[in-house]
Amino acid sequence: MNPIPQIASISELQNDHLAIFNRLTVGPVILANRSEPQAVVVSVEEWDELAAKMRTMEQRIVRLETYVESKRIAAKMRSDPESITSLMELCQRYNVVEKPEII
Repeated sequence: MNPIPQIASISELQNDHLAIFNRLTVGPVILANRSEPQAVVVSVEEWDELAAKMRTMEQRIVRLETYVESKRIAAKMRSDPESITSLMELCQRYNVVEKPEII
């Protein structure tokens, strides 16, 4: 279960920013202007962790997209032998700089 978000007003941030920074040990703080959320403040450690997770997810998405595309190309080659393309041609078509290892 997600904890109840911490909310602070912009005036709280202006008047006592250190108190807001201290609250970051518990989790992110949502900054509100006239009760409307405007920004989220997170600690550097949490930001680094989130950024690393995003990079990992982006890499996984690219690998998954590549896998799906390779399956599509393989199916096309099986159904239409005239469409068979060499690995080097595929690498050039998809801007692959290094020739991938074949398993």
